Amino acid sequence: MTDVILSFLEFVQKNSCAQCIPCRIGTKRMQEVLSEILAGSIDGDGERLLKLLAEDIGYSSKCDLGRLAGKSVKYALECCYEDLLSHKQGICKKTIPGHPGWDKVVPL
Repeated sequence: MTDVILSFLEFVQKNSCAQCIPCRIGTKRMQEVLSEILAGSIDGDGERLLKLLAEDIGYSSKCDLGRLAGKSVKYALECCYEDLLSHKQGICKKTIPGHPGWDKVVPL
């Protein structure tokens, strides 16, 4: 999920209309803070900052793209915190185990 959020923030940066500060600058800051957290440069304070940024951007952006960016980071922090921790600790396997029986539906 962490990789998805980083990719989505990059997408938002490329596709933002840049008419409001929360979307234009806030999503860039979220991207930077998340990258620093994953690199181990900042700790719990960075996580709190990221959560605050996500909440504020999710509520204050003019467009749905900015709102969705903030809300997706906020919910990823709440619901997928273990994934963030595994990335931070360098133990993420970056794979999802296959579902038994998929080979019958989708040839591998």
